[in-house]
Amino acid sequence: MAKPQFPVSVKRGHVVVKIYLTPSNGSDQFTVAYHFGGKLVGRTFGDCHRGLTEAETVATKLCEGELNVLTLKNEDRLAYVRAVDALKATGVPLTLAALRFAMIQQLLPGPLRGEVPPVVSRASQLRA
Repeated sequence: MAKPQFPVSVKRGHVVVKIYLTPSNGSDQFTVAYHFGGKLVGRTFGDCHRGLTEAETVATKLCEGELNVLTLKNEDRLAYVRAVDALKATGVPLTLAALRFAMIQQLLPGPLRGEVPPVVSRASQLRA
């Protein structure tokens, strides 16, 4: 099989994702580059096949409008993961829990906001 000419373009509909050969410290690196949200996004891979797979996935998702990626800072990601883990045993999705919490907070008088309501506290004692 012939070595590909770089940059390699992966096209899906109107979307083009490019793979660039970007040597680094004597080894070949492959950078997948595309535009998203008005910014140039780039991810680097040490393996051409993994870069090609990523380029195809991104191109398909961009073309189908599925790439609604939210970029979180590390502390925000950690908070998200902890919240989802805390809710796992209840079966309540994070969005619903947040909405319920906000509604309860609005119903509580000022001094009680941020505290565990007595009903919740009592329910936890009954389980023990």
